Parts: sequence; C-alpha cells; structure tokens
Amino acid sequence: MSDAPEASTAGEAGLARSGAVVAAGTAASRITGLVRLVVQGWILGELAAFDFANTVPNLLFDLLAGGVLTATLVPVFVENDRRGDAEASNAVWTITSALLLGVTVLGVALAPVIALIGPTSDAEALYRTFLILFIPQVFFYGLTTLASSALNARRRFAAAAFAPVVNNVVAIAVLVIVGRAIAPDTSSDALTDQLLDDPALLWFLGLGTTAGIALQAAVLWPAMRRVGIAVRVRFEPGNPAVRQVLRLSGWVFAYVVTNQVAIMVFLGLATAVEDEIGAPAYTRSWQFFQLPYGLLAASIITAAVPELARLAQSDEHAAFRNRVLGALRLTVLVTVPAAVAFGVLGRPLVSAFFEHGNFGPAATDLTAQMLGAFSVGIVFFSVYLIGIRSFYAARDTRRPFWINLVESVLQVAFGLALLPVLGVPGLALGFSLAYVLGSALVFWVLDRQTGGLPWLDTVRP
Repeated sequence: MSDAPEASTAGEAGLARSGAVVAAGTAASRITGLVRLVVQGWILGELAAFDFANTVPNLLFDLLAGGVLTATLVPVFVENDRRGDAEASNAVWTITSALLLGVTVLGVALAPVIALIGPTSDAEALYRTFLILFIPQVFFYGLTTLASSALNARRRFAAAAFAPVVNNVVAIAVLVIVGRAIAPDTSSDALTDQLLDDPALLWFLGLGTTAGIALQAAVLWPAMRRVGIAVRVRFEPGNPAVRQVLRLSGWVFAYVVTNQVAIMVFLGLATAVEDEIGAPAYTRSWQFFQLPYGLLAASIITAAVPELARLAQSDEHAAFRNRVLGALRLTVLVTVPAAVAFGVLGRPLVSAFFEHGNFGPAATDLTAQMLGAFSVGIVFFSVYLIGIRSFYAARDTRRPFWINLVESVLQVAFGLALLPVLGVPGLALGFSLAYVLGSALVFWVLDRQTGGLPWLDTVRP
C-alpha cells in the first residue's frame, strides 16, 4: 500500500508532461485561431451568413460522427495495438472513412434544405452557397479525428495538437486576400451584395476555408508513418473492432444529438433576439470560453484517456481511480485562474481582439457580457468532461448519455428562464449553471461505478 502514493504521483507527473505537450500545440492552434477570428471580424464583420454556414459542418460532424469517433476510437485503437491487430484498425479506418464520405455527399445534396435553418432575406442565397462550399469539411474533420485518435492511442500527441495551426494559417491567408478586394467599413448588407455579385471572390473564400481543413488532415499522415501506422483499405463491416465501435456508438450518437439540439436552440434564440449580432457574439464568446478549456483542461483529458483505457482493459481499478483524480486535480488547478481572469477582464479582452473594422461596439458589448456569463462555467464544464471521458475510456457509453440528457434539459430550461431577464447573455449563464449541476451528477455516478473515489486525495499537496 505504501507504493500507491508514489505510483500515483509518478503517474500524475507523466500526465502533466503529456498534457504539456498537448497544451503547447493547443496554445499555438488557439492563438492562431484567435488571430483568425480577429482577421475575420475585421474583414467580414457581422456577416451572419458566413458565421452560421461555417458552424454547420462542425454541427453535422459532431452530430453524425465527431462525438462518436472521439468517444470510441482511442479505446478501440488502444486494444488493437495491445493485441498487435493492425487489420482490425484498418477495418475501422476503411468503414469509418466510407461512412464519412457518404455523409458528406448527402450533406452537400441536402444543402438547400439545411439552408432553411439560418439567415433569411438577402443573406439566404449567400448562406446557401457557403453551405455547399463548407459541408465537405465534414469528411476532412473525420480524417483528422481518425488520424489523431490513432496517434493518441500510441501516446503521440504533438502532431494532432499542432495540426489545427495549419488550418488557421490557411484561413487567415484566404481572409487577407479577400480583404484586399473589400472596401473598409463595408456594411453586412453591402458585403453580401458584393460577394453575390463576384462569384470568383465568393468561391475563393468558401473553397479556401475548406482547404485549410483538408490540409489539417493531410499533415498528420507523415506523423503516422513515423510511428509505424500504415493505413490499408480493408472493407470488413463484420470485423469485431468495427462491431465494437458501432455498439458503443449508439449511445454516443444520442448523447451528441441532445448537445446539438441545445446548441441549435441557443443559436436560434441568439439570432432571434439580437438579429445580426446575436450569432456572431455567441460564437465569438464561445471561442473565448473554449480557450482555457481547449488549452488546459482538454490537454489533460487528451493525455489521460489512452492510459485510462489501458488501465480499464487491464482491470487495474485502483490505478484507474487514481488517474481520474489526478486529471481532476490538474484540471481544477489550471481552470480556476482562467475563470477568474475571464470574469474580470472579459470586456477589455473582447475589445482588444474583436472591435476592429466591421465589428462594432454593440457586438463587443454583447460578446463581453456573454463571455462573463460563460466564465462561471469554465471549471465545471471541464470537470464534467473529465467524468464523461472516464466513462468512455472504460467503454461505457450508456451512462454518459443519461447524465448528459439531464444536463442538456437543465441547460435549455435555465437558458429560457434567464433569457427574458438578461437577454442573450442569459443563455450563456444558463449553460454555466447547467454544468455546475452536471459536474456534480457525473462524479456522483462515477464514484458509485468505480467502487468509491478517494476524494480526500484530491486536496492533498
């Protein structure tokens, strides 16, 4: 028993080192992502058609594949690597890629139908064109997730963490080129008309944005070759590894549906209440909110999951519990200061980054208010996802669905209750309050399922 604390401390140190690698790449990608948002705000301003259309591929991917792949692939790849079964991994690659391609083609074909949800009037034609150009991103997001999961399963985190930098650099370059053809301080209506009157400029903006996602996926292939991952076509729908992914996916798909319903409700309400600036303010405040989570908490979670999967598959229950609490300690340690900083400095940060060009003071004020409301939930959102990913590492996808269903219902209920009182920022505060309760629920269930987490250890030096 005396060796347990030392083993836990060593494991926590290893987790911190791996998390630091992920955090370094994530920092680079988040910083370039913020630069991208600044440039986008400067050049495109409050162009809701671009913001809304560029969100759709993420929503489609998260709804139909993203959450499923993130939840299931790393544990499956860890098991395949442990057994030396490259053929099983190739079968997963082949079937998943084929499904992603099918979803992408179907999405492009249904773009006119999808366009019914979003901006109306003069922006509708622009939104519809952007959808056709952006939906192929779904396929490339999928390839990125497959490659990242394969690398992470072998505890190779750097390439996947740095890959989004490529996408951001390409997107920035595209925006700068487009900006040279747009007059300064152009209104959203005038910019919409200019893009519709200049198809070459419109298609360059759309295809260039999608090309960044494609290159993000492409840069991961050399990294896979360096660690001996050679992907081969193996069409075996009945392979046990494929069946396992499908078996785990059902509950995850339902989990993702509940999340996306809440997101779409919130985006729709934000647009309805604040018209042109509602959706941009929501997406920009969400991007700021994601900065400490993506840089700090997600880095720890990403580094922890492969080891948690290995411990779960080896039935090392005590080590599994200690690793969960190690991840929890590190996450709380790094997210509390971030939450305080965003709560205090939200307005000057948003102003410094976004209040340029066509992004005016009204949009800045609304974005800052929403960021302040989101900051309440940074710690709890991060803690919640540690609990959810711990279940996934143990290949339990059923309980996370029911936990998340409760959280999503609370999120919508709180948002609707606070909207008449606080306006659009009430949606962000409702989000935060829901995760306060959700984080308590997920760890209460996890405590019961793991035979009791040693909670006093979370406060030891």
